[in-house]
Amino acid sequence: TGTDASTMKGEEFTALAGRLAASKSDAASCRTAISRAYYGAFHRCREFLDSLGLITPRLANAHVLLQHRLNNAGVQALCDAASLLADLHSDRLAADYQLDVDRVESNTLARSCGERSMRIASLLDGCEDQPSRENIRKAIAEYERKLTP
Repeated sequence: TGTDASTMKGEEFTALAGRLAASKSDAASCRTAISRAYYGAFHRCREFLDSLGLITPRLANAHVLLQHRLNNAGVQALCDAASLLADLHSDRLAADYQLDVDRVESNTLARSCGERSMRIASLLDGCEDQPSRENIRKAIAEYERKLTP
């Protein structure tokens, strides 16, 4: 695994989330595990879509854009990944911004988020074969074409 920005992969965040959830029980570690699980999945989804030529803009709405693209790829596995990503995003927002929400200070939730992040990676891995990659790219491009007036 890499140590600088050019070699960093989303899976490294997912692995860190798993280590934090397995070894710590304090609130900050649980919240950090949830956040890192989300970002591991986010970056893995972005890498997958970027590899199809669907570059994700580095904007605040990129989080929702990834979910919409996956949800409109014409493949059930990617719809499932989009749903899991949306759930992780919601948990990440609570963990990072809502310090009065104690449900995100649970090792059980932190572990569940790490598992969901790994599940997303597995779903994406199942869509790496051709010609499904081209079909996915076309479906998402068609979805986005319909959005443009």
